[in-house]
Amino acid sequence: MSENYQQPHDSWLKSLGLRQLDGRPSEQAICEGYCKEKMSEFGSSWLWNKEKVCELLDGMQYRRGGSRADIEQHEDFVIIRGG
Repeated sequence: MSENYQQPHDSWLKSLGLRQLDGRPSEQAICEGYCKEKMSEFGSSWLWNKEKVCELLDGMQYRRGGSRADIEQHEDFVIIRGG
């Protein structure tokens, strides 16, 4: 699968109408290409289009984790300095 797909922040997507209250993608998210369903032998999962979702969230001025030099990512936690 393309590296352009990843899991975005759930509450942001709900506030934008792209996720239902139960966490499943909304019809809008599917129809507008924000996510697609991937089937496997173990069931299905939803893959989110990283470029499309990040463009939308950036336009809403949501702060992205990991995109600044003052963010340290560790195995079990993340440290955000400043801001």
